Amino acid sequence: MDVIDICAIATAVIIFIFSLIITIETIRKTSIEKKRYQLEEIETRNNIELGAESFSLLDLIIDEELLVYTTINMNYKNITEITPKMEEQIRKELAERVANRVSNCKTISCKLRQLYQYDLGPVIAERVYIRVLRYVIETNETKK
Repeated sequence: MDVIDICAIATAVIIFIFSLIITIETIRKTSIEKKRYQLEEIETRNNIELGAESFSLLDLIIDEELLVYTTINMNYKNITEITPKMEEQIRKELAERVANRVSNCKTISCKLRQLYQYDLGPVIAERVYIRVLRYVIETNETKK
């Protein structure tokens, strides 16, 4: 065997090892991407399930806080009609109370943050707004 044969064999071995490394790396990356896709699919499914549960729990918290607020601040005053100024005050205080309660409840806070990957303030404000508006309409209709 001369030097040229040894160089050819060494080159073939190096090319084979290099090809093997590339193949292994491609298989590893494909496997990682497949697992990432499966994880995203599971998370998406969980987020859909979390959404309904989280909203019903959030709505329950809003209803409870509204009941407490109206019992303490409204019922004993014999208010015949809720004015826009009163409605704004109710909304502001109720949103603050609900936000405090949600932030103290790590489970619901985490679930809502998974569902909405931004500040929970707008989500809470929207749900509170809808509930207070419904309360105002019901109260003003029954008092007339």
